[in-house]
Amino acid sequence: FNGETHRLPDPLPWLDNPSRDVEWHILLHKFYYAAGLAQAWRRDGDPRTVQRVVQLMDGWMRVVPPGFIAADVTGRRVQNWIYALHGLVLDTPRPAPLDPAFWRRLLHSLHAQVEFLCANLTPKRNHRTIELLAIFLAGVVFPEFERAAAWRAFALEGTLANVQADLLPDGVHCELSTDYHHLALRNWLLVRTLAADNGHAVPAGFDRALERALEFSLHVHQPGGSMPSLSDGDVRGFLPLLALGASLFGREDLRHVATQGREGAPPHRRVAHFPDAGYHVVRSDWDSALAQHLVFDCGPLGEGNHGH
Repeated sequence: FNGETHRLPDPLPWLDNPSRDVEWHILLHKFYYAAGLAQAWRRDGDPRTVQRVVQLMDGWMRVVPPGFIAADVTGRRVQNWIYALHGLVLDTPRPAPLDPAFWRRLLHSLHAQVEFLCANLTPKRNHRTIELLAIFLAGVVFPEFERAAAWRAFALEGTLANVQADLLPDGVHCELSTDYHHLALRNWLLVRTLAADNGHAVPAGFDRALERALEFSLHVHQPGGSMPSLSDGDVRGFLPLLALGASLFGREDLRHVATQGREGAPPHRRVAHFPDAGYHVVRSDWDSALAQHLVFDCGPLGEGNHGH
């Protein structure tokens, strides 16, 4: 993790960080590799893959208390465990043979972790979006839990409040980073998609806020499909989010940009101002990958750690 390799004993000493970098320990506890092992099981059907997933999850459950390190770490782990279970049991040609006793321990642990999140949400911004998504995902995937409906309602209301608090009036995320705007938007759209796919209505105002955030995304993307990295973040694009927005809200302008002009209808404006964030975008046209595109960042530093 983070460019460092450490050889650990087995079972893993979960509470000890072998690195001087806390981010190394955070990545160990987020369990992204569990979803990767599930993908390997789906591809190869090697029983050692299932055995290793079970060993890692079981080892963690026997040693680590809910909420260890930080709430957002719990949020990512809950998501990754659920994604791993999906790959092991549902989205696979051969459901993994999971021991019922392990399954019971796992359900108890997930319940405890989600309850911890409900009581210990990060006050605002991106980590809160991660935690609310995890709560909603658990409530959707495990409707048999007595608390599932309460989790879903709590997460939907909390996500609406999170969106309204974090978006400036012009629809730009308060951290004023082009990349982190889209990371937050991706989590909010995941909540929205989960709700749509499973028949759960979202609160009034939720869709309007998401469309405002998508409007900034529409304009800040460059003709080639990437976007300028202003403040913290990577140089990349998020066209799949625009495609998802087009599907959810029937927006042909979003579809046009998402498909780089192959479908939909071009937006009406070539000049867009976002005065609260201080972003101003000018382009020569919408239908050429060689179009000229200029973004002025005239705003202040954003909230949190990502305004550079």
